[in-house]
Amino acid sequence: AYDSASVEAYGSASVKAYDSASVEAYGSASVKAYDSASVEAYGSASVKAYGSASVEAYGSAYVCSYTVKECQISDHALYRIMESNTIRYADPDMKFEKVE
Repeated sequence: AYDSASVEAYGSASVKAYDSASVEAYGSASVKAYDSASVEAYGSASVKAYGSASVEAYGSAYVCSYTVKECQISDHALYRIMESNTIRYADPDMKFEKVE
């Protein structure tokens, strides 16, 4: 999706969004967002954000970026920032285990 395109992705769809494209991802859809694209992720959708892309994640969605992005998470969503090796989460009951 390029320019100001609008996309809804369901199931196991895969989307690459550029420029100011807008994507809503559901189910196990996978999105790579670049430039100033915006993404809303629901269910177990996964998002990789680059540039100045913005993301809102709900349910069990997973977001990964290499630097800090504008990212709002809720429910059981996770946001991993690769640059600082940090994980952000909204659920206070979430537990993490270290795997050796």
